[in-house]
Amino acid sequence: VLGMLLFDTRGLRDVRWRLGVGGIVLSLWWPQLSFYGHLDDAVVLVAAVGAVLLVRRDREWAVALLAGLAVAVKPTAVFMLAFTVPRTEWRRWAAWRPTAFAALVALLLWAPFVVGNTATLQALRPRMEFHADSVAALFGLEGGAPSGAYRAAQLLVVLGLSVYVAVRNGATGVLLTAVASRMLLDPAAWPYYTTSFVAGALVWDCYERESKVPWTTVAGGTLLAPDWLVKSDLARAALRLVTTAGAVAVVITHPRSRAAASRRR
Repeated sequence: VLGMLLFDTRGLRDVRWRLGVGGIVLSLWWPQLSFYGHLDDAVVLVAAVGAVLLVRRDREWAVALLAGLAVAVKPTAVFMLAFTVPRTEWRRWAAWRPTAFAALVALLLWAPFVVGNTATLQALRPRMEFHADSVAALFGLEGGAPSGAYRAAQLLVVLGLSVYVAVRNGATGVLLTAVASRMLLDPAAWPYYTTSFVAGALVWDCYERESKVPWTTVAGGTLLAPDWLVKSDLARAALRLVTTAGAVAVVITHPRSRAAASRRR
């Protein structure tokens, strides 16, 4: 992740400072993926950063292939489809071909498992209960398991916000928006979610900030504190709400940048 960002952001003002500081924060949180055994999340993060680089180079078919593979690895990576959505000419079928190709890749890779055993689809159903330190717990949703409709609504909201950001601002804010909005709505509050947030924040800071300190990355890595640092479930839930909602607001309200302008479509 850091290597790709270092390669692609050469020439941007003070970017090495942002990468250095942000890289330390990301390195501190990255082991959480290994601790919880989530190689799939690591693959999706690398794919998302790679997609940003490819979008900036107008490699739309390569982006579509990467998005399809990511969704096949982890269905909640459906936000990756936002990288393939056309920013102009919405009514032309040709503009949607990369999006259709990405969806087709994911479907083809899932098809053998579904045909072999239809119970495979059970893996898409939510299995965890609402955590006491999740944002949902602040609104009285705690203890019980979410319904399938709740999970479907969550994925649609995440995808919708990701598409909006991709069309309005370009690729650089998609990962941060997707992760932050998912954390806002997710019934769980696993520490490894913070790894994804920090990675998305670092992408955002590298391309869209000019300060030496990647403040979005530092804020995410600090405010999304683990339970051994902040003991209160309510306090952690409140910090999660402020951090994730703030990140979504920052990206959505950010002026259209030179990074966004670099995409041809």
